[in-house]
Amino acid sequence: MLGTTASRSFYHTLFHHGRNPLIKTIKPDKSPCEVSDLWSHLRYISQDASKPSESLPKLSVTPSSGLVDEKVHIRVSGLRPYETVKLSAELVENKVVFQSYAMYIADRNGQIDLFKDAAESGTYAGVEPMGLFWSISAPKGHRLIKRDVAIPWKVKIRVFPSLEDGPAYLGDTPGTSLLETQVYRSYMKTGVRRISVKEGPFRGSIFIPEGDGPFPAVIDMFGGLVSLVETRAALLASHGYATFALSYMMIDHLPKHFAGIKLQYFLDAFDWYSRQPYVASDRMGLVALCLGGSLAVWTAAHEPRVKAVVNINGMPNEGMMTNGKIDPNSNRLRPDLIYVTEEGVVMRDCFPVEGNKIIPTWQHGAKILILTAGDDLMVNQEFNFKFMEVCPDTYKRNIEHVHFPGAGHFIEPPYTPHCRAVDSKDRIPSMGLIAEKFWDKLMMFGGEPVQHAKAQEVGWIKCLDFLKKSL
Repeated sequence: MLGTTASRSFYHTLFHHGRNPLIKTIKPDKSPCEVSDLWSHLRYISQDASKPSESLPKLSVTPSSGLVDEKVHIRVSGLRPYETVKLSAELVENKVVFQSYAMYIADRNGQIDLFKDAAESGTYAGVEPMGLFWSISAPKGHRLIKRDVAIPWKVKIRVFPSLEDGPAYLGDTPGTSLLETQVYRSYMKTGVRRISVKEGPFRGSIFIPEGDGPFPAVIDMFGGLVSLVETRAALLASHGYATFALSYMMIDHLPKHFAGIKLQYFLDAFDWYSRQPYVASDRMGLVALCLGGSLAVWTAAHEPRVKAVVNINGMPNEGMMTNGKIDPNSNRLRPDLIYVTEEGVVMRDCFPVEGNKIIPTWQHGAKILILTAGDDLMVNQEFNFKFMEVCPDTYKRNIEHVHFPGAGHFIEPPYTPHCRAVDSKDRIPSMGLIAEKFWDKLMMFGGEPVQHAKAQEVGWIKCLDFLKKSL
């Protein structure tokens, strides 16, 4: 049996030197259980022979599978009292690795509970039960979007010894993990059906909840820099709403530029969707972000059957809307006020409030939830405050405006990683607003990670509660 001093030296050497032959032997093929057994053995021999052996370290993540908006409970037990370890999360999407990490100190019982214990440092700090998820990041300019919502994300949760400096982060893994498990995070609940829409002029995907319809229904739209995003639509269907993720650009015959977007398309899509057998046509709403939000408030102003609108950082003004279409050359815009920082292109100032008419979304009595971000660098949120000012008192009772200081443009379902800037050079020209000399720059969306994470969590609860009451 090794003495305490000698065994600690051996333990330190084993995990400090990446060339140690034992590390090389076990790293490629050992399962988490075998690695745990190795650690248990090392911990055993590091004790005095007269002392009882310590319990086997364990990593618990519950539930091990669920929807992306559900919290998971992460706990580590069997550590030494006040031992410091590194927890990390990792997932891969579209061949890009997204990672997070945090340093934790066990309590006197050798336990760590992310629901009550604070992270000392890492991609987040403090008591953040879901910090390993919302702080996941990737190389600069990448945004985490699930390409196939029918397949859950597989998130690898690992525990590392803290003997080396530097995080288990962006590929810089400090050796063999002590403990490891997988967590599966889904947008589609079991039983939800997906239908690809290629009927007539419309493109997109419809997600139908399990069970007998008709269901309260939603048309879901994102901004103009993406062709089709299905994540929120699949998640809304998992909460009981037949949801149409509607594309309006860059698919098949649809416009390749903002200038080709015709507003009648959205009225026609609403009418077509209302006639589907699984849709409760008297319980229909719109949920949309960015340009999609602007198009949603316009649609609600012209379609009396819209009962509810969730506008997420969309500008409720006519701005680019001229003669029934989007017009980036409108004299109501100021492209000359777009500027570039060290981080990327800031568009916000090119949408001046003066001279821009507010869209009267309220006029048919639709309930309206507005979610806005205080650090949105993409669009001008002053329009939403003006919307509240000019709305007649008779309709103000139908409107709720929730503003999130410190949040950025992309307010998505909870625990979605914050994206401050994104590489959109292949889509920027389609906007018709940004000078060619800026096309190779990142697009700035803004936001501070912690405040943005809180906005997404609160905003999603607000959204689901609003839809439940309004539809």
